Amino acid sequence: MVSDEDVIFGTISASVPAADLFGRNNPASLELSDDARRIALQVVDYGCALFSVATSVRAERRVRDLVTAALLRRAVITLEGVRSLTFAGLMEPALASARTLQDIELALKHVLRDETDQKAHALAASHFLQYKRHGQDMLSNSPTREGTLAEGDRVDEVRRVAKNYASLLESPVFDGVRAQLLKQRNWHGYAGAEDAFAALGLDSEYFMTYDTASWFVHGSNIDHDMVDGDGQQVTFRAFVERDPSRTRNVLGLSLLKSLELFELVAEDTGVDVDAATGAEATVQID
Repeated sequence: MVSDEDVIFGTISASVPAADLFGRNNPASLELSDDARRIALQVVDYGCALFSVATSVRAERRVRDLVTAALLRRAVITLEGVRSLTFAGLMEPALASARTLQDIELALKHVLRDETDQKAHALAASHFLQYKRHGQDMLSNSPTREGTLAEGDRVDEVRRVAKNYASLLESPVFDGVRAQLLKQRNWHGYAGAEDAFAALGLDSEYFMTYDTASWFVHGSNIDHDMVDGDGQQVTFRAFVERDPSRTRNVLGLSLLKSLELFELVAEDTGVDVDAATGAEATVQID
């Protein structure tokens, strides 16, 4: 443990070599049209407005509403991430975030299309099961338990949290999904993401975006980083993509996807965003 006597206060100054490979003083967003920048901000802001008025919980559909609200929150934050990254010309991490947006779409559509609410219960229970297992795995791993956790005096905390999630998983509300969830790998009941996407009619999106983006998400596509080479001299891709025809593509698809998800939430909750906020929203995208 570190005591106050061990802490040294001071400053460090150094000459750090730097190359402006990200063009921070000349952001890629300047290449986008004024309309594209404005619409991107408006869609994100509309998502924020929807979240502010669409998170009430109906007693008869408590789990469904809580799951929907959580997915809506994550969708708005992820869309803002895509917007910020594309504005900076960071296409590759933007595509990785767009994949997360597709994960959210997958979950939200399966939840909202299930009138029995079993999908919502399964997703919530899956969350508790994952955290329970994560805590147990941390405690059963000697380097983690005796090193990182012990140094931070967190063993008891992790044990308590894992037990809490185990207790939540045993709640009667999950009686209808618990046994099946413990048997299968995925909460949605399909063998994998491809099948779950196909069930929603999103086969093409799975292959064209979701599966492709996974190569970058998992850091396994090093060939993508190299443009050309002869074995001795290699040319790498620029850090920033400034071509608006490419950045606009990822940004535009993410905006349209988000608007579709926002509409699904608004319809399911029955909320009138305009009436609730005193505003009038009209979005036109060419």
